[in-house]
Amino acid sequence: MNFTGKRVFVTGATGFVGRHLVRRLCSLGAQVTALVRKSSDCSVLPPEVRMVTGDLASADFACGETGRALAASDCVVHCAALLFARDWQDYMRGNVLSARHLARAVAAHVKKPCRVLLVSSLAAAGPCAHAPGKGEEEPASPVSAYGWSKFLAEQAMGACLGGHSLVVIRPPIVYGPEDRALLPYFKLAAKGFVFSPGLRAVPMSFLFVDDLVNAMLLCLGESASGVYHIEDGRPSSMRGFGRLIALAAGRRALCIPLPQILVQTVAGVGNLVARCFSSFFPLTPDKALEGRQSGWLADGARIRRELGFTPGLSPEEGVARTLSAYQGEQGR
Repeated sequence: MNFTGKRVFVTGATGFVGRHLVRRLCSLGAQVTALVRKSSDCSVLPPEVRMVTGDLASADFACGETGRALAASDCVVHCAALLFARDWQDYMRGNVLSARHLARAVAAHVKKPCRVLLVSSLAAAGPCAHAPGKGEEEPASPVSAYGWSKFLAEQAMGACLGGHSLVVIRPPIVYGPEDRALLPYFKLAAKGFVFSPGLRAVPMSFLFVDDLVNAMLLCLGESASGVYHIEDGRPSSMRGFGRLIALAAGRRALCIPLPQILVQTVAGVGNLVARCFSSFFPLTPDKALEGRQSGWLADGARIRRELGFTPGLSPEEGVARTLSAYQGEQGR
């Protein structure tokens, strides 16, 4: 797809995946409008990006300038998402309600046919421990509140978009420079300490952020349709992933399995303390529930076959580039 002059409306543009997407779109000549909140750090975006302010939690977020920008768009990419929350209600508000509001706004404001891309999650498809992984044709079977919220967001957008075409991409664990979620894991593994939930290695799919962006660009093309699963073709585990980090740092990995009962206990206590002090603890019971599953493997055969997607970097190269970027940030 030629993006020169294309008007692309992006939500979640200042987030981890969103900022990488926006930079790539700008480099390809697209005219990007980013929906941001008043509290967003817009310094991470290229200066040519047009920014409009709005909150997807509000049904009338697309009033005024935001609505006009949305109406002029050729493509809409919904990257905004709530990844960590204390309870089911937060996930429903942050993911399902926001997706419904965006879809209704697109249906109301955009009069020409428009491609809408939703960045969902493998959590919406559900766990799978056997190769080649879970395919798009298999029924969705989410196990966590987060997974259900992403699946219901897919359903909400599909029901509200009318004549506009919706494409959904479900990435697995995504890593890369500027990701804050995996930074603590990288820091520990770079020192040689590789922690993993459970006493056995759980098979998982991974994806470097640049490869996800490449796939998202393919999904904005005319030949894309429906739901796509994606992965890097090299299934691993948190244990194996940690070993790659340690190797990139020149360390010998010490693998430390964490019993599931310990993970669940820490998650429960941390969540209780966070509630009492109105704060946030990243290891929630919901994330611990995802960690108890037998595997999280995706089958990316369809996006390879239909759209020609191929990963650009090996896991070793992706991990090394991510670690180098983290170390560069610490050196500044």
